[in-house]
Amino acid sequence: MAGGITSAIFAFVFACSIWCGWRSLKLAIDVIDAAADFLFKTKRLILVPILYFFVTLIVVFVWFGMFIAVISMNKIEPSSTIPQYKSITFKGELEKYAVWYMVFALIWLVSFVQYKTSFIV
Repeated sequence: MAGGITSAIFAFVFACSIWCGWRSLKLAIDVIDAAADFLFKTKRLILVPILYFFVTLIVVFVWFGMFIAVISMNKIEPSSTIPQYKSITFKGELEKYAVWYMVFALIWLVSFVQYKTSFIV
């Protein structure tokens, strides 16, 4: 009985919120409908995210090459037990800051390309 009354109260509150926000809800539905009609009529717009996906891949590959160059400024020593394992010893604080700067640059560049794509669309 208590569960039924609680559900009825929540249903009544939900119905009141829909009734009070009906105008905003109708406007949002109309905007989404207009956007869907626009995307349906301009099919070449689908190529923009695909193109910028490849641009993002190029940015990541170039960044990776630069990141390897920054890491190679440090002392790299091979492991005696595991053949392919390498140990990286940072020379100083500057190299650590350069690595963190490179990580920040990757995040910033990928976000820039993503938001540029959203703006174009």
